[in-house]
Amino acid sequence: MSFEFLVIVSGALVYVFSHDVLAKFYLSLSLNKDALKWMLVAPAGLSFWIFKQGVTIFYPTEKMEALLGAWKDVWKLEAHFYVGFAYACLGLIVCSGIWLIDGFNSFLLAWIFLCSFAVIVVDAISFYFALLSIRRILSRSSI
Repeated sequence: MSFEFLVIVSGALVYVFSHDVLAKFYLSLSLNKDALKWMLVAPAGLSFWIFKQGVTIFYPTEKMEALLGAWKDVWKLEAHFYVGFAYACLGLIVCSGIWLIDGFNSFLLAWIFLCSFAVIVVDAISFYFALLSIRRILSRSSI
């Protein structure tokens, strides 16, 4: 089970058990229309950063390729990145769809947007730590 999936399940559980209180609070807020126009920037920016960092793994430098080629469990790393790409794509599609239909008037759609963005954030953090580990291993490597 991944952290991204835990965010999805947690978001669903919080919605189910706290819907009334959260909806009342959300609907009492006055949302800035200009801020809503730019609401997609953060999810899109993080998703594209994830895609860019994934390219480093799938098209590695010579040193990284030599190290990864010698590692018999490299398929696990690649699987992790593919799953991360899937979460980033799905999160971006959901956020984009809600943003395009201007769904922020509905608490349910705003909550789904927030949860999708949280999935992208957790995914980006996961990518960041994976890349840090790879760079640390490369710096210690004698290849």
